[in-house]
Amino acid sequence: MFQVDGEPWALATTAVKDLIPRVDLQPCAYVGDGVVGLLNYHSEHVPVMDISAVVGSQPSSDLFSTRIAIVELDEASTSLCLILDRAAETTH
Repeated sequence: MFQVDGEPWALATTAVKDLIPRVDLQPCAYVGDGVVGLLNYHSEHVPVMDISAVVGSQPSSDLFSTRIAIVELDEASTSLCLILDRAAETTH
């Protein structure tokens, strides 16, 4: 579970490969709205999207509870990282 504008949201845990603390990202040019950089995840450059900036009213906060979820999008192991505010729990 995480929050967007104070409201609870959830992701399917089967899609989440990893959940890591927020780290510095590599800048990238020519990207769409909400993409805030690239994460070097096991030698793979994965785009990082700020969910709060895309569906909420403001960018994510830089809090201790802010996490980056590495999400697998398809069977070909295409990944996307999502910045999640107040990531509180994971259940299977």
